[in-house]
Amino acid sequence: MSVIQSIREKYAKWAVVAIALALLGFILTDYFQAKERMGPGDSSTLGTVNGKKIEWTNFEAKLKSINEEAQRNAATQGRQISEAELQQNNEQLWNNQVEQIIMEPEFKKVGIDVGKREFNDWLFGPNPPPDMKRIFSDPQTGNYDGAAVQAQFNSIKRTGEQVQKDQLDDFLGALEYSKKLQKLNSLLTSSVYYPKWFVEKQNAESAGLAKVSFVRYPYANIPDSAIKISDKEVEDYVSKYKSLYKQEEARGISYVLFDGAATAADSALVRSQLEELKAEFAAEPDPARFISGKGGTQEYFDGYSGKSLMF
Repeated sequence: MSVIQSIREKYAKWAVVAIALALLGFILTDYFQAKERMGPGDSSTLGTVNGKKIEWTNFEAKLKSINEEAQRNAATQGRQISEAELQQNNEQLWNNQVEQIIMEPEFKKVGIDVGKREFNDWLFGPNPPPDMKRIFSDPQTGNYDGAAVQAQFNSIKRTGEQVQKDQLDDFLGALEYSKKLQKLNSLLTSSVYYPKWFVEKQNAESAGLAKVSFVRYPYANIPDSAIKISDKEVEDYVSKYKSLYKQEEARGISYVLFDGAATAADSALVRSQLEELKAEFAAEPDPARFISGKGGTQEYFDGYSGKSLMF
């Protein structure tokens, strides 16, 4: 025991240090293995599309702005935004990010772009995008003042906070992308080939004129007696269009219902008959004989009958 006690006192501190180093080594090994499994990418990267990263910080800022706008719209309707709507915003933003990364190179391949002057004329002109008209129109008159909106945008770019500038850039970027996508769709639609004969046929049909004269006489004005239809014609018509007259097999039942309940007159008659027999029955010394005489052809039986005899 003294040897063990001596070892404890002499090497206890070293044992604690060794255990601590072992735990630290275990933690670091797990950390580096996890990092190796995740790959060399940054942990703030949500994904990579065509070699372009979608960063979490940028994605989170855009998602926050979208959710805040959705919450304001929900508040105007007197309700709270649901978890399903938040999840939908998340998925929609992610799909939009992926779609833009994929489509931007395609725009460059076909030379689609939106010039600054064209973009401003579209945003602040008489026919702005639906989102611009919906957000910036006067709520009372419904009028859209493009010049006032442009001045508001310029003010945010010059003196606005960085959050406002980022939100404006995201909004304008989404509109610019939608304009490019609209141009691409128009290009694809206009690229559909129509044969010459088809175009000539359409033009001829569109330019052709026809003169038609007709007389209308309603069938209701013709009396039924003026038309004679034979049974053979009816049979031929029904035979030709059997499917129109096909019916499921059915049965029809007719019956008459009679109420068998006694009326008040019936009850009064039976009562009067019993009253007439009451005095005679009271004077009769042999009740069995009285009942047999009044009961018809069957004799009165004063005894027990089993079930088999009764049915």
